[in-house]
Amino acid sequence: MVGMNFTLVNQTDEQFQWRVIGLTAATSVISALLSWLVLGRVLRPVRRLAAATDTSPRPGSVRPAATRRPDEVGRLTRSFTTMLTALRRSRDQQRRLIQDASHELGTPLTSVRASAELLQRAHGKLDSADEQQILATLVSESARSATWCQNSSNSPPTGT
Repeated sequence: MVGMNFTLVNQTDEQFQWRVIGLTAATSVISALLSWLVLGRVLRPVRRLAAATDTSPRPGSVRPAATRRPDEVGRLTRSFTTMLTALRRSRDQQRRLIQDASHELGTPLTSVRASAELLQRAHGKLDSADEQQILATLVSESARSATWCQNSSNSPPTGT
């Protein structure tokens, strides 16, 4: 063994090393590619959810993605859907409240304004009974508006 030629052993050893290096590199590339594909598939619902909840130019234009997934991502998506539905409902209720308030205040304010303009134009030309009736209308309509505002601010918020 002392004088033995190790050239063939060294060549075999070198070929083995190159094969291991090549196989390791190929396995790493294939593993990275498969990981990228699997993660892309796993994260697809999260990306859809993120796209659905991103701020949009128009309020209310957010449409969450529906899912049937039983896992955590599916639960998260359903929770976001519930939250967005509640926010949309709340915004609609606020809009209706403002419309109702405008209507409820608009009628007495129009009456108050008309009575005040009548008093202004007819200053000194009305008999005392008519003037008293117009002033009574002014007082009652302004009291009605004040009562409505006070009742509205003291009432508890309604929820559905």
